[in-house]
Amino acid sequence: MDVDIDSVRTMADSGTQHDNTWSMQLRALLAGAVIVVAFMLLAGLALDRAFRDSAMEASKERLQARIYMLMGAATLQESGAVSMPLSLPDPALSVPDSGALGAITDAVGTILWRSESSLVATLIYPTTGVLGQPVAGKIMADDGVAIHTLSYPLIWELESGGEYPLIFHAAEDAKLVDTAVATFRNTLQFWLGGAAIFLLLLQAGMLIWTMKPLRKVADEVRRVEAGEHEELSGNYPRELRPLTDNLNAMLGSNRARTDRYRDALADLAHSLKTPLAVLRANASGSLPDDQGRPIQEQLDRMDDTIAYQLQRAAASGRSPLTAPVCVRDAAKRLTDSLAKVYHDKAIDMQTEIPADILFAGDPGDLAEILGNLADNACKWCASKVRIMASNSNGAAGPQQLVMSIEDDGPGIPGNLQDIVTQRGIRADSGAPGQGIGLAIVRDIVVDVYGGQLAVDASELGGARIQVRI
Repeated sequence: MDVDIDSVRTMADSGTQHDNTWSMQLRALLAGAVIVVAFMLLAGLALDRAFRDSAMEASKERLQARIYMLMGAATLQESGAVSMPLSLPDPALSVPDSGALGAITDAVGTILWRSESSLVATLIYPTTGVLGQPVAGKIMADDGVAIHTLSYPLIWELESGGEYPLIFHAAEDAKLVDTAVATFRNTLQFWLGGAAIFLLLLQAGMLIWTMKPLRKVADEVRRVEAGEHEELSGNYPRELRPLTDNLNAMLGSNRARTDRYRDALADLAHSLKTPLAVLRANASGSLPDDQGRPIQEQLDRMDDTIAYQLQRAAASGRSPLTAPVCVRDAAKRLTDSLAKVYHDKAIDMQTEIPADILFAGDPGDLAEILGNLADNACKWCASKVRIMASNSNGAAGPQQLVMSIEDDGPGIPGNLQDIVTQRGIRADSGAPGQGIGLAIVRDIVVDVYGGQLAVDASELGGARIQVRI
């Protein structure tokens, strides 16, 4: 299983980092919130519609029962007059403005009887319909109040055998249904809103618990970067175990490979030193100057080439799981050593590096960069060397480390400042006296770290070499 460290770090830090990309936890919370809110809205609309339909059906049943009550209580005389008992089974019909209404009309709408509750309002009841089938409707009273009605047209048979068309009407104020629906809606909003909040809190707690292993992975990765641990040691769920096991295997393999590589380079350098020393001694002692000098030059060139290639190959590069290096501490160790090496020159070495400036790479690479540039500055300076480091934003956005080493020596001529930074320039074709140090620094900065190396004039009077990583 191949593991992309940058992808792992992005996934592991998704619950804690704040950037332009939404974290997994935030996405899950937002998606869950949208689903819960949408479900509650749809459920609320469905329940509200169902309750309204139920309330309307209940109203229709009440009106139909009232019509049957009126039909049972009514008496039709031969003259067509309708008489009703003084006390009706439904007492609401006898109470004015009770909202319960009743009436009996003939086929053309002439009111033959109406309940005492409808005396305060004049209603025009519908007169159309099929005999024997109730017809529901909605009318407006003269005071603008909406009324639900149910009309039942029929043929009333008299005792004499005659027939008389009548329409029994039952009605009630629409506010009775609207009030019941409004009460139900308020109750529904309260409970559905509470249920939605409870589900969102439950979901948030579930996500926090579910994402805990990923946050733990992120924390352990940061500890490995800080150098506090060498591997991930937590007990993770089986879904993450292949990832963490492969990360640990990769870290161990990377450390072992780096150690073997450096040991092999050290052994190679050591094994070449003795043959070169023997050749140099024989060439200087047993050959005339005109023959020994070319051999010595070639031996020196071989020595420089071997040193250059070994130091270039030893550059480790940036690794996502290595602790950053404090630049000020590395520079202090370097200046202390160079002060002893160049004790006779009494060099005034100045360092202007804040404590929070870090190098995200291998400590050996930082030592090679600073060591070669500072040693070169000490060789050519008159009395001053200045080392500075800071952070700045790069063209693409991420933060860059900027280091510059300046001296007050003769400097590098303008026609050579661009040449010495070109790829492929070696010690024998660069600026005089530069050796292989600048070429090594260029290869580490440009090839290994993808940075920039620039040479120009210093305010101190000599050369300034600036590195951007």
